[in-house]
Amino acid sequence: MDFKNTLTFDIECYVNYFLIKFRKVIGGDIIYFEKFNDSELNRKNILHIINKYTLVSFNGNKYDSVILEAACQGFNNASIKKISDAIIEEQLQPWQARKQFGVGALKYDHIDLIEVAPLKATLKIYGGRLHCPTLQDLPLPPDSTIKESDLPMMREYCGHDLEDTELLLKQLEKELDLRSQMSEEYKVDMRSKSDAQIAEAVIKSDLVDKYDINPKRPSIKEGTEYFYQPPDNLVFETEILKDVFRQYCERPFVVGKSGHVEFNFEMVESDRKKSGKSKGEFPDNKKKLQFIIGDTKYTVGTGGIHSCEKKVRHTNEIGILREYDVAAFYPRIILNNELAPKHIGAPFLDIYGSIVERRLKAKAERNKVVNESLKITINGSFGKFGSKWSFLYSPDLMMQVTVTGQLSLLMLIERLELAGISVVSANTDGIVTKMTEKQELTAQEIVSDWEFETNYEMEGTDYQSLNSASVNAYIAIKCDGSIKGKGAYSDQREHFYSLRSNPSNDICTEAAKAFLKSSVPVEETVMACTDITKFLNLRTVNGGAIKNGQLIGKAIRWYYGSEELDAIWYKTSGNKVPKSDGGVPLMELTGEFPSDVDFPWYIAEAKRILTDVGLK
Repeated sequence: MDFKNTLTFDIECYVNYFLIKFRKVIGGDIIYFEKFNDSELNRKNILHIINKYTLVSFNGNKYDSVILEAACQGFNNASIKKISDAIIEEQLQPWQARKQFGVGALKYDHIDLIEVAPLKATLKIYGGRLHCPTLQDLPLPPDSTIKESDLPMMREYCGHDLEDTELLLKQLEKELDLRSQMSEEYKVDMRSKSDAQIAEAVIKSDLVDKYDINPKRPSIKEGTEYFYQPPDNLVFETEILKDVFRQYCERPFVVGKSGHVEFNFEMVESDRKKSGKSKGEFPDNKKKLQFIIGDTKYTVGTGGIHSCEKKVRHTNEIGILREYDVAAFYPRIILNNELAPKHIGAPFLDIYGSIVERRLKAKAERNKVVNESLKITINGSFGKFGSKWSFLYSPDLMMQVTVTGQLSLLMLIERLELAGISVVSANTDGIVTKMTEKQELTAQEIVSDWEFETNYEMEGTDYQSLNSASVNAYIAIKCDGSIKGKGAYSDQREHFYSLRSNPSNDICTEAAKAFLKSSVPVEETVMACTDITKFLNLRTVNGGAIKNGQLIGKAIRWYYGSEELDAIWYKTSGNKVPKSDGGVPLMELTGEFPSDVDFPWYIAEAKRILTDVGLK
């Protein structure tokens, strides 16, 4: 992305004060405009700037743009604040706010990062995940009346938000480049869209252009029932899995209030005994089912399949520890079984199939940009099957895909276990097997037959060890020497995880991985580190946090100090912030390493991680 003509911008709004501040991404030059006590606002210069540059905001489409438009139309401070309050407190959509208050929309080149950033977080939390220099809360409550002496403080605070927006922008450069390329191809501005929104735009564009179909959102009533229609290739041998299969086929899936399908398994006597209710009553529902195959316990439900291991370590000492992942599992289920939204039909499969094939071709040709952009469309469109606000909404398809996926994996697991090959872990689209070298050929034959029958394709990865706190939190040491961390043990420095999780004593996970891979003592890794960001914790504290009577903020970060006794506390409830005993707030990063870091605490935490992942 070319940042040469790009500005970040942010707005602060009070009953007697409006501030808009712009910052050049290249060079860092800043200009701001204020309207204080209904003073004259230099609207001409603001309009010149927004028409000349590409503007980047966080949540600008829903908030900043409307406030900017009102200010540029000459609304007084009180009126601008009234619009601001309505958007925030009444959650008005931009078009509703414009209509209600008579605000005219402005056209300018604008990118809003809030949908591009993964998951949902505040700008400050994203900034904290990227180790922004300053974490600062709004210095004055939103209902304050601003004094002239407050103006420098407000400008400085707004500047920190611009720095965070720029950090986020640069971190999302790859994602924005993909969106820019797709915008050119489909003639729709996708730079401010989420992956799922992109999928909708791409498929809708093709439906209109190629099939003259303008799809509308279907209306499906709460309580609508669907029954699972299994593909012919699903066959089970054991009584346990025959019963699981039977329940999925015979019992209804029901559309709930949220629009998602809900499912309840049959109640048995053990459910009554386990319910904990008085008089031994049955529980209200049974959304999940647990059972054992071989030595591994599994849970199934509408959310998918997963094994139930805790604090387990597996190694390849007896032979081979191999993970099998199904390539493009859900897309293949959709295409193999011709699953199309009923209100769209075959054109959906034509479009979806061509996207999948284009992606596979791009992947084979190592065309990374095209590969990643099409991956966004493929995965995003599946997610929209479950959204009642989308024209792709098809709760029956969501059910068909997820249930077929878990039953297909269970069929493979059953065959491997009946052949004496242990499956030690399973989750959504893959399994981990443990076998001797003599069993490898048998395993390969079983997997190959399964691939042929189901038309899926497996990708194998061999591990030295798999160290699991749970199925979704593990450290795997691959045979090629690389390390795969998931959940709490993912590498927060990796691009994929950098915006998805809060820093939490990263040095401890790093030390545990070094020990598992190369037997490096955790003390050595921890004591040698001089990067304070690897010792930090980041957390949102609703209502704000205090330490030693001083207000810290709602987004806080801290390290553990060797001389610190007290914890960090919630301002509103007076309760202790979890895991904050000995925490030293570090809201400003200066580049210096504190002299009071509690190294023994981090060493003990690294050893606890090793225990949690099954190391005896």
